[in-house]
Amino acid sequence: MVKPRVFVSSTYYDLKHIRNSLKNFIEDLGYEAVLFEDGDIPYDHLLSLDQSCYLEVTRCHMLVLIIGGCYGSLSSESIEDNDNYNPESITIKEYKTARDKNVPTFVFIEKNVSSEYQTYKANIGGNVNYVHVNNVKIFEFIDQIYSQKIGTQIHEFDKFEDISNWLRDQWAGLFAEYLKQRQDQKILLSISSKIDELSQVSEALRTYTESLMKELKPEGFHDIIEAASKSIEDTKKKNFYNHIFPGLIMERANAYGVNLNEGDIYPVFTQTNSLEEFLSKLGFSDETIDNITNLCIYTEQYMELKYGIHI
Repeated sequence: MVKPRVFVSSTYYDLKHIRNSLKNFIEDLGYEAVLFEDGDIPYDHLLSLDQSCYLEVTRCHMLVLIIGGCYGSLSSESIEDNDNYNPESITIKEYKTARDKNVPTFVFIEKNVSSEYQTYKANIGGNVNYVHVNNVKIFEFIDQIYSQKIGTQIHEFDKFEDISNWLRDQWAGLFAEYLKQRQDQKILLSISSKIDELSQVSEALRTYTESLMKELKPEGFHDIIEAASKSIEDTKKKNFYNHIFPGLIMERANAYGVNLNEGDIYPVFTQTNSLEEFLSKLGFSDETIDNITNLCIYTEQYMELKYGIHI
């Protein structure tokens, strides 16, 4: 049986007691904890050690990030790039890898560090000596995390129980959501068959109406049909672009490097019958399609726009 794999990301020496407790907590839940110090990461001899860590992040189902007062070791890319004036730590690169690959991420910030972060925010550019961090770049990293609008959950901690209690609640919520999705899938199958029936009825009515108009031949009947069709289409298009869905798709396209103009979305939307087909025709890769469809909001918004169904 496949177990959820949870990558634990943090600096090591200052947080090793937290890492060890977190490993035990994860395994007690029946999940698989992935920590570099336990030999859980297969190191590729063709890659640097930290690059193997980033690769392993992509193979995990979740990432737990612990931020304390140490910045940590620099990534191999930062060391090799002598022109890089903004070097990044291995921990930051692990987080960014998870974010880029849409791996659900849970972030915990040590309470003293979080308090000093507020001092940093109030004194940006000032000369302040911080007690609980060894590098001001930790605060810049926290800034990056807070700037993410979706995909990352952040919580302060003072002791390990703050972490375990919050994760237990969050993961229980994820499991409940998974069960709900399973139920929704059955409902959607039933709804889909009804939609097919309604579509066939609608098409039959349209054909019958046009045939009747042609038989009666009222003056300008071709213009009447064309004007009515255009009015309906214009209304559909306007409602589409007033909806949240196109913006969500453009946001994902930008995140995954898909070259897409907003005007391209509606024509493809009208020609597809599922979210997967829609994303594929827009140029998203199979991997990114899986990532997007695993987020309920995209399926919900697609079904709402396409069929008027609120899931």
